[in-house]
Amino acid sequence: MKNNSISIFAGLLATSTLALAAVPAEASTFLGLNYTPTPGTAIHNTSGAILDPYTISYETSTFMGDGKTYEFSVLTPDGLGSRGMKLSTFGFLVNNSTFSPVFTETKPYDTGSKGNTNDWLGTCKTGTIVPCTVKYTFAKDVKYQLVLSPDYQKKLKTYGVYQKDSYTFDLLSDEVKAMTTTTVSELGAYFLGIEDGQYNSPKGGKYSDFQDWVVKVKAVPEPGAVGGLLGLGVLGLIGLSRKSAKN
Repeated sequence: MKNNSISIFAGLLATSTLALAAVPAEASTFLGLNYTPTPGTAIHNTSGAILDPYTISYETSTFMGDGKTYEFSVLTPDGLGSRGMKLSTFGFLVNNSTFSPVFTETKPYDTGSKGNTNDWLGTCKTGTIVPCTVKYTFAKDVKYQLVLSPDYQKKLKTYGVYQKDSYTFDLLSDEVKAMTTTTVSELGAYFLGIEDGQYNSPKGGKYSDFQDWVVKVKAVPEPGAVGGLLGLGVLGLIGLSRKSAKN
């Protein structure tokens, strides 16, 4: 009977695993951001002049909170952080009215950063960005939109894309010719590439590179989500063992 109990328990665990696998595939958007058309690589918008410098493709969209918590990080891997010579704050517009900051810059960029070496990179390891990691809960039935709030213009920027597992983007400042890229990667993590505007392209039209902020996001497991399924298997095993003992 012992072997039968183990076999039944294994079957219950397998059923639990199948239940987890049956969760619907992820949506085409993540936190209101679109997936980039080239997997793992930032997009480049260079087609045609646009009169409004803030009307660019891949504008972030609003989404409703569902009570889930995510961990936002600019700590690891290397390459995460902010880029550009001006101060900006990464966060969410709540209910179309209140700005809720996630990461704030204490200065525009790290000491020693330059446009022709790393596009004025700012990191949390040097104290340029605070804090390094934040757990952020999206309250149920509350509307959110991911934005940048730059101190130098007082205008919210609402453009960004996401990639899962890895993200490759331009290393240098608004670079169009002879691209030099860098990649951040971590299995299971989401990477957000945020754009703060458009710039004149040598090819004509406007240019955007979606690396003015690069942030890693991971879902925080809900307490008991997996344990509950395994618990059902354990309870089933106990019940079967008791029944076998009576027989």
